[in-house]
Amino acid sequence: MANSDTIPSAGPNRRRAATGMIAAPVVFGLLMAVNAAGAGAMLCQKPNGLVILRGGPCKPHETSLGSLGEPGPTGPLGSPGPTGPPGGPGLTGPSGSPGPVGPPGAPGAAGLPGPVGPTGPMGPPGAAGLPGAGGPAGPPGPTGPPGPLGTTLVRTNTITFSAAANGMVVSSQAVCEANERLLSGGFFADSANDLSHLSVIQSGPLIPADRNGWVVEMVATAAINAPFSVTASALCLVQE
Repeated sequence: MANSDTIPSAGPNRRRAATGMIAAPVVFGLLMAVNAAGAGAMLCQKPNGLVILRGGPCKPHETSLGSLGEPGPTGPLGSPGPTGPPGGPGLTGPSGSPGPVGPPGAPGAAGLPGPVGPTGPMGPPGAAGLPGAGGPAGPPGPTGPPGPLGTTLVRTNTITFSAAANGMVVSSQAVCEANERLLSGGFFADSANDLSHLSVIQSGPLIPADRNGWVVEMVATAAINAPFSVTASALCLVQE
């Protein structure tokens, strides 16, 4: 049957294909006769596509298609058949050897916190830490009631002049003692004539403050021809 399938494929045109189709019944008839007589017959194809059965080898200008009683050439692969039903489960095979240890998995989610344990014993006191930075200054508190002033003294110093030319500067200083502190001061001028010719230049504490006294300076705005005096006074607090 495989050789009969190759007969129509030999002719390139319609006339030769028709000839091959007419020769097919003859070939099958010869095949049955040779099978009855014995093996050894050859199927030979002529150049025109006609296939004949010979009792010996094919002629040089013919193509051998095989001998009767032998398998013909393998035909083309057919299309796959339908999928059969699944077979039953096979026998359980032996257990395989353990595989290598895999990499560690990702950490799981944190669990719920457990109950609070009992309070442990008090540990020894730790070392003292470094002193912290000083905090900002607080607001000033309210003013307290005035305390007792203590003992005060008035120190005076009087300078007497017999006369003074126009523009002459006269001065006097009153100084507190070493155990005293200057609180304030002032001055006093005395003259037999009009005091309008004396003008105050300054009246205040001595500079620097550690001189602890009061000074007064006056200038004659006109000639003074009579005696006059200038007194500086300092109010001093005794420091006990």
